[in-house]
Amino acid sequence: MNEQDESKEYAQDRDFNLKGGIKRPGMHAQDYGASRSSDAIRKEIYKRLGDESGLDIKVEGGVVRLCGVVDNEDIKASIPDTVRAISGVLDVIDEIKVKRLN
Repeated sequence: MNEQDESKEYAQDRDFNLKGGIKRPGMHAQDYGASRSSDAIRKEIYKRLGDESGLDIKVEGGVVRLCGVVDNEDIKASIPDTVRAISGVLDVIDEIKVKRLN
């Protein structure tokens, strides 16, 4: 590996870490699917959850932030697992709330 390749690899790893990526020793950002676009990941999430999920979904660098309100705990628990299974998702920040019954 030449100096230019090493510099490029370092920059990818640095950017990955700054975006909240979690790495294992010896792995690089591209090994974790960081190259998949945020838009592609977001579209896949809406496809799996349904466009009518009512959730606000933000994706940056493979990190998904889920916000919104769902009807019950079972739904709340299943959504992050579904999202984690999507290629390119590195981490899920779950800010989903459950509707309170009055």
